[in-house]
Amino acid sequence: MNNLTINNTTCTHCGVCVKDCPMGIIGFENKTPVLPVEKEASCISCGHCVAVCPAGSLSIETTKPEDCQAFDRTMLPSMKQMDHTIRSRRSVRAYKTNPVARETIKALIDTARYAPTTGNSQLVRWKVIDTASEIHRFGGFVIDYLRHLIATGDQSARAYGFDAIIKEWEQGHDVIFRGAPAIVIAAAPESHGAAVIDCSIALSYLDISAYSAELGTCWAGFFMMAYRQWEPLRKVVGLPDGESCYGALMIGHPAYDYHRIPPRKEATVTWM
Repeated sequence: MNNLTINNTTCTHCGVCVKDCPMGIIGFENKTPVLPVEKEASCISCGHCVAVCPAGSLSIETTKPEDCQAFDRTMLPSMKQMDHTIRSRRSVRAYKTNPVARETIKALIDTARYAPTTGNSQLVRWKVIDTASEIHRFGGFVIDYLRHLIATGDQSARAYGFDAIIKEWEQGHDVIFRGAPAIVIAAAPESHGAAVIDCSIALSYLDISAYSAELGTCWAGFFMMAYRQWEPLRKVVGLPDGESCYGALMIGHPAYDYHRIPPRKEATVTWM
């Protein structure tokens, strides 16, 4: 139940909540916003109606104005600042040995949980590996998978030079997680049709947020490739039954500072 509650004393009857409802289920009755009982099941509890009300006169069962953080436009970065942030962010593959405080990772995840999800499903779950022995163990399972691909004659083994990667690993070089002190995994129910999209967006939010905290990140591609195909790795990650990993980030303090922003290809844009 997400029945609408209106404070008729403060409601200005502007109709913004009616116009802004993503599901189009709020209507007007005697100049007052209403959510018909037969449409309550269609409410996705996104809170748009509560957030958009200028007078703070509207509540739904799951969201009340007094429970919402006030929006402060002065806290927003300028377009130029945001542009510089995104352009200067690097994929970091060399990290300092000092750990990332768990409080910092918790704060980043707390921000990333505000990433949009399909139908406001909010089904993204998080798992953090921040002990060196566990990260090394996970990396070993990834290496086992690469060995398996070579042994079975998989074409990708030669294309990506997996033999060289394995040799580096055997010489003590972490080419899987690059010495990152923490790995953040985004998971979701396998039954969720938009799991890949929702987890990717959430991790992207965390990625940029980590940069603002002066941390470096890199998408854990080898880990994800192995996780999709290698059952021993899936077991050691230990997600609940019916849940799967749909993305992972290495995170840590960058070993080096970057002083320039390399150029990228011009965007290909088609206007319709």
